[in-house]
Amino acid sequence: MKLQISMVVPIFLFTVLPIFPTVVADLNSDKQALLDFAAAVPHVRKLSWNAAAPVCSSWIGVSCNVNRSRVVGIHLPGIGFTGPVPANSIGKLDALKVLSLRSNYLNGILPSDITSISSLQFVYLQNNNFFGVLPAFRSLQLNALDLSFNSFSGSIPPGFQNLTRLYLLNLQNNSISGAIPPLNLPRLKILNFSNNNLNGSIPDSLQKFPNSSFVGNSMLCGLPLTPCSTVSSSPSPSPSYFPTISPHKNASRKKLNSGSIIAIAVGGCAVLFLLKGR
Repeated sequence: MKLQISMVVPIFLFTVLPIFPTVVADLNSDKQALLDFAAAVPHVRKLSWNAAAPVCSSWIGVSCNVNRSRVVGIHLPGIGFTGPVPANSIGKLDALKVLSLRSNYLNGILPSDITSISSLQFVYLQNNNFFGVLPAFRSLQLNALDLSFNSFSGSIPPGFQNLTRLYLLNLQNNSISGAIPPLNLPRLKILNFSNNNLNGSIPDSLQKFPNSSFVGNSMLCGLPLTPCSTVSSSPSPSPSYFPTISPHKNASRKKLNSGSIIAIAVGGCAVLFLLKGR
């Protein structure tokens, strides 16, 4: 038995212990990314993120995975964050699954390192002041994406078609323009594109959603909104034939009429003269 134990212990040490430095390094990296974010973005409510305290158990609004090796969730709604989100902060959390910064005063362009996090599943950034072109999120694991009540512009990225796990997509009250791409998202249950500048016809795949999902886009048509107008393609009728009259003929006709009048007048005078002579 002692021989077996003596064989197991070295195996355990060689297979498990090398993992610990990596785990600690990843968690420390996540901690530093969050500290960088908090230091760069002013906020009204105090976070009490103490660098000496354990991230996974004592930091407000932060959640970790089961073995507490990575940060997987940020839940910080209504903290009073003001200003842009800096690059190389939250975007470094490459195990992040939930990002909730809704109902703050964040603005500026959303950094591309955030939209590129491949592990994201739930993104709630509504009720802020983000602007710039509507970003294309690359995580194929996205279940919910809420960017409503911001100032995003540009068109809806065609890449949204690849987000086949989405059940919620809310883009209402932005400045998004252009046509809606033919999104065919089998799990989509909640959709809202209202109060933007979208135009064209609503794709067949999205006509099952209610009228409230599309209102406030004056140039948008098709079910469930009013039908799109159709322009008749029938040929225009040929113009009727009107014979033209030469201006010289008109002039000669006018001259003839004048000559006839003078002849009649002279003849009448001659007749009166003869009658008087009798």
